Amino acid sequence: MSPELLGLLKEASATEAKCVRAAPRREKPLIVEGDLFVGNYEGANEIAYGEVHRNGNTAGLA
Repeated sequence: MSPELLGLLKEASATEAKCVRAAPRREKPLIVEGDLFVGNYEGANEIAYGEVHRNGNTAGLA
């Protein structure tokens, strides 16, 4: 994982913890449930990935 991605994941974790602490007692926190990488608001049932490309020690999706 890249340092940038690790930083974003740490930031997301801190934001989630802050949201959980801010929720009223016995109330469900207002955080995203399920797969964080796939929006499921409209009931997604499949996912498509682009073509994988490599660049040295990194890879990405087109």
